[in-house]
Amino acid sequence: MAIVDNKSQLYDIAADEREKYARAAYDSYEDAEEHDRAVDRAMRAAVRDALIEHKRAGQPIAVWQDDKVVWIRAEEIVIPEEP
Repeated sequence: MAIVDNKSQLYDIAADEREKYARAAYDSYEDAEEHDRAVDRAMRAAVRDALIEHKRAGQPIAVWQDDKVVWIRAEEIVIPEEP
């Protein structure tokens, strides 16, 4: 167990450990990279689906913009292309 001087170091150590264990779960770095891309595609698809549902239902969405929460009206929601 490492001794840390501040939270930043603790987060860096935790991130390094997470990456080490995540990479060890795959046969190669390329497998891990493909997994990362698959997760990214799935997240983008899920967000796109949620945006479509909000727009169809006429419900606004909340986004973080310029250091504050901003509400976007349903008719202003932009649907991204499919991943």
